Amino acid sequence: MTKSVTFALMTLFIWTLLLIACTSSAPIQQNGIKAAPTSTPPAIPHSLGGRSNCLRCHATGDKVVPDNHAGRTNTNWACLSCHKQVGQ
Repeated sequence: MTKSVTFALMTLFIWTLLLIACTSSAPIQQNGIKAAPTSTPPAIPHSLGGRSNCLRCHATGDKVVPDNHAGRTNTNWACLSCHKQVGQ
């Protein structure tokens, strides 16, 4: 193999590894808290008017907060940093 072909193959290999690493859906851990996978978080299908405590409704039931959210603060601004209302 010539040097230019070897260089091209190595370059392709490196770019492939970078692409895989940057698009991985594995959770990222920061300050001991696991982040959600890199997929789009579920949208908020309801109004936020008069609702400042997300866990009042989402601590139990069908729409319970997932385990990977443990340790996050219970404030709308924390939830809204990832989750957006439908239509926004």
